[in-house]
Amino acid sequence: MERHCPEEPPTCPGFRSPIRWPKSRDQIWYSNVSHTKLVQYKGHQNWFNVSGEHFVFPGDRTQFKHGALHYIDFIQEAHKDVAWGKRTRVDVGSGVVASFGGYLFERDVLTMSFAPKDEHEAQVQFAVERGIPAISVVMGTRLPFPSRVFDAVHCARCRVPWHIEGGKLLLELNRLLQPGGYFVWSATPVYQELPEDVKIWEAMSALTRSMCCKYFNKVKDRINRVGVAIFQKLMDNRCYDGRSTANPPLCGDCDNPDAAW
Repeated sequence: MERHCPEEPPTCPGFRSPIRWPKSRDQIWYSNVSHTKLVQYKGHQNWFNVSGEHFVFPGDRTQFKHGALHYIDFIQEAHKDVAWGKRTRVDVGSGVVASFGGYLFERDVLTMSFAPKDEHEAQVQFAVERGIPAISVVMGTRLPFPSRVFDAVHCARCRVPWHIEGGKLLLELNRLLQPGGYFVWSATPVYQELPEDVKIWEAMSALTRSMCCKYFNKVKDRINRVGVAIFQKLMDNRCYDGRSTANPPLCGDCDNPDAAW
């Protein structure tokens, strides 16, 4: 069939050619992603701000008060085997600015960030405009990745209830991890002692034990006043096979771990 195209291609009013990497990590055109509501809601956390014609990303948002690179180094110091360099990571819930993934480029790490579309608009638009890999996706079903492809999963203040519904969401992350891969969790249940945080930590501890995850000590950063807990996926199924109670159960033989891909 013949296709008729307009002589003048349609354009978005005010859209400008994106700023090129690496400068785009620190600033993008305001007119390309003009979501002022998110700036108003998150501005006090210093995730990013408006400066003239640009959105500016200082790289020291709530979780990175002394810079994203300090936080990245803190994670590696917490457990030396979490080595950066020629690795792949997935960053959960970091769609607004994805600075963690943006700065991991300096450590030779490729990171995919994802976050849902919520009342603050499609947050990942900011990350994509900056040139940082990101997709908009909701935890709850199979994520669009094959199994055993990431070296580590990182979650910082992502507010995902990993411990509920039998750990369904954490099991999905476990599917993505390579054998021996790490789950790096930095959230208030790790470093605060409020009753709700303690309750969640106890539930997560029980869940990760039942999943045969190897747990390393919680470590707190005195500068940023946050902490991380690091869990490791085992290399084989011997622990699963030796459990007295198969809960959570292993997937059946007919369950293709790569079906979503």
